[in-house]
Amino acid sequence: MPIRRSTRKKPRNNTLSPRSQPLLQALQAFVSMPFSPTFDAVFTSGILAVSDLLSQYEFNWLRLDKEAYKQRLIEQNVLKHIDISDFMIADVSRYPDQAATNVSVMHEIGYASGCQVPFILIGKTGTHKKLPSNLTGSIVTEYKSEAEPALKDFARRLSVQIKKTLDEEILHSPHGGFRVQGFTQRSKIELPRLIERSQQCVKILTTNLTYTDIYLKEPILKALEANRRNYSFRVEIITMDPESDVANARAIQLGKPSVRQYRDELRKSLDNVRAAVKKWPNVEIMTYRSLPVQMTFIVDNTVIVAVVSLGQPSREGIHFVLSDVKTTAAPFLNHFILLKNSATVQS
Repeated sequence: MPIRRSTRKKPRNNTLSPRSQPLLQALQAFVSMPFSPTFDAVFTSGILAVSDLLSQYEFNWLRLDKEAYKQRLIEQNVLKHIDISDFMIADVSRYPDQAATNVSVMHEIGYASGCQVPFILIGKTGTHKKLPSNLTGSIVTEYKSEAEPALKDFARRLSVQIKKTLDEEILHSPHGGFRVQGFTQRSKIELPRLIERSQQCVKILTTNLTYTDIYLKEPILKALEANRRNYSFRVEIITMDPESDVANARAIQLGKPSVRQYRDELRKSLDNVRAAVKKWPNVEIMTYRSLPVQMTFIVDNTVIVAVVSLGQPSREGIHFVLSDVKTTAAPFLNHFILLKNSATVQS
C-alpha cells in the first residue's frame, strides 16, 4: 500500500509573504527511491520530517511499496502517481555493490522531466560526484548517514530546497488538479484498442456514428464478447437524430452541399451500428434532438473529450484524454446521463 503522511497546521505567525500563504489543497509529493531497508530511515526520519519544518503547507508523501514492482504494473502504479504529483523527490544514491544509480529511479526521473514535474535530487554524501551525465551539475541534497542527528540536518536542508522549488516552479505556475493529454486528431488516440480492452463500460456521445461504424464497431463487438459473463458491462451510445432540427443546423455548420445527404449519412451509420449490436441486450443506442455541446467517449475510467467547432467534424479536431482521474469524469458522466434521459431509444 502507498505510504502517506499528511499534516495540516496553522502558520506560525500572520506575517507570511504571499508566496508562503497556505495552499487550498495538499501538495502531492512522489518519492522515488530504491525499495530497500537501507533507505527506510531516510524516508521516515528525513523526508517526512519536512512536513514539520514547512508547517505552512500540507504535504501528501507517496512512496510505493515493493508489491507495485512485483506486479510489474509500472505504468499504473508509478507513472500515474507522478502525473498527479506537484513535485518529486528522487534518491540517486548507488547501492554499495552497484556502479550505477537505481534503474527504476532514473526511469522515473526521466518520466517526471518529460511531464514537466519538478524533481529534487537527494543522495548519500558524494553522490553529486557520481551523477549520470544527463544530471551532471544538478543540485543534490545529501545525507551523511541514517543516524537520527544526521537526518535531522538533512531534513532541514531538504526543506530549504523544497521551499525554493515551491516558490520558483510550483506556486506561481498554472497548476490544475490533474494533467491531460492532447491530440490533434481522434485517429491518434488508441481508442479502438482502449474499447476492446474495456471491462466496465463504453459510453459514446457524438453527432455522427460514421467514425464508430468504421473504426469502433468491431472493437465494441470484441469487448462485448470478452465481457459475455460480466453482467455489469454496458455499452451506451447517444447520437444525433437524423431527422432533428439540430441535424439540419449541423449540416450547415459543416458546409455540407445537401442537408438531405447529411441526414442520409447519419441514418446509414446509425442503422449499421444498430444492426451490428442488435443481439446484445446490454447495448443501448439513443438519439438526441438538441445540441449536446460536447462529444465524449467514456471507456472505463478514461474520458476523451473532443472540441466541437464550426466547419470541422469533431473527429478531426483537438481531443483531450483524462485517464484514471475519477473526479474529472463526474461532469461528463452527468452530462451524458442528462442527455440520455431526454434521448429517444432506438429499437
